[in-house]
Amino acid sequence: MTENILILSQLIELTSLKIISFDIFDTLIFRPAINSRDIFCFLDKYFQNSSGKLTEKISQLRIDCEDELIHEKGVENVTIDLIYERLGEKIKLEKERINILKEKEISLEVDLAELNMEMFDILKRARNTGKKVILTSDMYLASKHIALILSKFDIEYNALYVSADVKKRKDKGDLYDEIINRERVQPYEILHIGDNEDSDYIVPLKKGILAFHYNPHSITVKKNISHEFKPASQGITSIFLGYLINEENNLMSKKMMKFTNMYDFGYYCVGPFLLSMMLSILFSKEMQNSYDTLFFSSRDGYLPFKVYELLRNSVGTGIPGKYVYCGRRALSIVYYKGNALDYLSNIYKDTKLSNAAYTIEDLLCSLCLENYYIKTNNCDNNVESISNYISDYNALSLELEKRKNSAVQYFLQIFSNTGKGVIFDCGYSGSVSNYIYKLTNQKIDKIYMWETEQNKVIDKINMTKTNLLFTNVNEIMPFHLFFEEVFSPLESSCLGFENKDGVMSPVFDTTEVFSDKMRSDLTEVHNGVYNYIKKFCSYFDKFIPCFGIVDYKTVFNYTMAHFFDEKDESLGLLRNIVFYDKYFEGNVENSLANKLCLRNGNNSCKGNVLLNQEMLYINRQTKLSDDFNFKIGMHIHFFYIELYMEFLKELMEFPYHFDLFITCSDSIHTKLISNLFSPDKIPYLKELTVITVQNKGRDVGPWLIEMKEIHLRYDIFGHFHTKKNVGIGFGDEWRKYLFDNLLNKNSVVDILNIFFNNKNLGIVYPPMYKDVYNAFTSSGDSPFQETDIVRKVLLKINLQDIDNCNEIPFSVGTMFWYRPLALNKLFIEDLSYNDFPQEPIGINGTLAHAIERLPSYVASNAGYDTKLYLNPEILAEQFYTQYQKHELNNNASFSPSFKKLFFEKLYLKFIKFIPNRYFRGKVDQFFRKTLLRLF
Repeated sequence: MTENILILSQLIELTSLKIISFDIFDTLIFRPAINSRDIFCFLDKYFQNSSGKLTEKISQLRIDCEDELIHEKGVENVTIDLIYERLGEKIKLEKERINILKEKEISLEVDLAELNMEMFDILKRARNTGKKVILTSDMYLASKHIALILSKFDIEYNALYVSADVKKRKDKGDLYDEIINRERVQPYEILHIGDNEDSDYIVPLKKGILAFHYNPHSITVKKNISHEFKPASQGITSIFLGYLINEENNLMSKKMMKFTNMYDFGYYCVGPFLLSMMLSILFSKEMQNSYDTLFFSSRDGYLPFKVYELLRNSVGTGIPGKYVYCGRRALSIVYYKGNALDYLSNIYKDTKLSNAAYTIEDLLCSLCLENYYIKTNNCDNNVESISNYISDYNALSLELEKRKNSAVQYFLQIFSNTGKGVIFDCGYSGSVSNYIYKLTNQKIDKIYMWETEQNKVIDKINMTKTNLLFTNVNEIMPFHLFFEEVFSPLESSCLGFENKDGVMSPVFDTTEVFSDKMRSDLTEVHNGVYNYIKKFCSYFDKFIPCFGIVDYKTVFNYTMAHFFDEKDESLGLLRNIVFYDKYFEGNVENSLANKLCLRNGNNSCKGNVLLNQEMLYINRQTKLSDDFNFKIGMHIHFFYIELYMEFLKELMEFPYHFDLFITCSDSIHTKLISNLFSPDKIPYLKELTVITVQNKGRDVGPWLIEMKEIHLRYDIFGHFHTKKNVGIGFGDEWRKYLFDNLLNKNSVVDILNIFFNNKNLGIVYPPMYKDVYNAFTSSGDSPFQETDIVRKVLLKINLQDIDNCNEIPFSVGTMFWYRPLALNKLFIEDLSYNDFPQEPIGINGTLAHAIERLPSYVASNAGYDTKLYLNPEILAEQFYTQYQKHELNNNASFSPSFKKLFFEKLYLKFIKFIPNRYFRGKVDQFFRKTLLRLF
């Protein structure tokens, strides 16, 4: 269970609540698509014109009709009846047929709905508290239709509010008013949970309703990649990936890292990609009509063969598949043409090119011909010297002749009476097809994931065809190695063939022994693959043929991205997968994880080892001093109530007893805040005071006016606010930076210890946030625009004027911990809200902005020091970020002279033409990020 869900579990226990309200779609119920509208593409299956052909996709027409009603007709509460009424008018379709299509859509919604188990558990907890549970939705479906979906999962609730019936909407706010009136409760007695940041979070909070923004993994991922999918052209791929992402949500709700075991690895990574690839082959008209049998080459064709047959049996269509033992060691016998030395020499030349350490002994052992090898302590390993190490040339020739005849018999047995065949192999050189042709005179086409130039040459010579799944190997590097091994069975290499009871059967290398860990790991991968595919087929049932057009390349890019995610250890899971390649590598044992690292230019630092905080030595205290006895107070000014969750998470982990004073400028939120920040839910909170104030002076006015008599009761006091910085691109990151350095549990321990051990310390805050610093330093203007106001304030509090206001250090963002005696002079005697201008105000030039600059100066004049604090974890992260940027610049393709010319002659002159300092900083930030990527 994630941290946010743990907090939600505690919120629903609040005794002040009477109703728990749940959004339905994308909260309680998921639909398997990147964009929920994409499921309409299944409607195309049911729509044909009188000639039996589809002239236009009904799915897109249906979407267009809904958009027309909303944007052109101005209908606020669109219903499914209105949509299909409009559709009938648009395509001139009789009412009966339109009604059939409408019922098909309703059936789709019911059939494809998935229950979000994470939120379902929360709903059950809510019911167990005895509170009333209601469900709400801004939806074109009527309550009776949604009730069908809910009954599918036995979801129990007390009331259902749907915009299509009530004619009021959450995003407009009037549906919440309707709920308050019908349920006869106060707004603060309702907790609403939903995924939409506006309609499920901001809007109810403005009404005084406690709201929780549910942001599951699945919704986040779908939003991030939604721009890649258009309902009309990519609907099926969207559904395919949407289903996978929903499945992942169940995993990610329990743990932060995606793959921590081999079963999950097979289920969420290997299974979806292999499924998409086999579906494209099974439903490819070209491949299915061109061939009579689909062969799968050992060993890497094993898992694809199993999946293909599973799918073929599931849908009852497709040419049959057949698994063929045709490993390199067995097929190399094709090079034997009566001369054993020529045969061995040719193979040795090939292997020696791939592995300089490869010996003549390695060659003979790889072919299981070690019985014919004369061992010596002085082997020169020259190809011309092979004859010196053969014990019995005639016996060796007889053995090779026998092996070749057995191979011919095996392949004739396989390929006889099978019609025209095509063989699937991961790739790549065309050797399998070529060897079979040379042994049997049977031409066979190929299905490859990738190919080399050698394969193109072989196709021309043999007049065969390669059906490529990827254009070239660069599209999937370094995963070509991965597929060859993970797709393989737990069988050792095939050495050749022998007659068993009249049937030619493979002979395996018994010297290859797999570890128990490898056997367990590979079995778990395969089980994960099978179970994912079985569940997928069961879920989509009659729609499986539609997935024949899935873009498996997009699926590949999505699933394989997890290998080299710095925050994921998926690559390390492959450390136990060790397949021998005696033909090229001799007896070298090399794990799949290591092969992938080496081929991708990576090293053993996967899994975020570089940023492992437990290994990072920092001279910090993990707990407060044993004799720590300070009295701690804290002020938070709430303007943006939607940021309550960020404060709540930090305060629930606060490491020492404290009192909390919250000011807010909207009286509707007073009771809500009192319930949220109850001492019952925050372990070390002793006393909470909530004060309603005027909306003047931003956070500074309420702090100086309301805390004037309060802060002196405490040894250390903190000042914070709901900083949002609307209009700048880095506002959220800036706030997180301040919280990480001032409210994070570890940071608080550090800071309180620093105060405790340094009696002269007056104020602590972090250095200026990097993007703010860049904006200030690149603008060319002084960051200080309040000089005159500052001088008036200093005169009023009897402090000496400042010669250069730009030299004053200050907390940019106005959040800090301080010793009240150090700043008490700043609390002006007769200060009132009338001294501050009416909102809205700008980003500088007011009394609040002037006072923001003064705390360190005031503390200094009172004899106290200022210290800048930076969380050690942030230091480490910034170090590696800077290192990566340095590497990026070093690898740039632009010359230093060009970069210097661009910056000094063009860019710096251009930026000065923007008169407004704020917008100049924004433009500069955008260009510098863009230029960093370019350079």
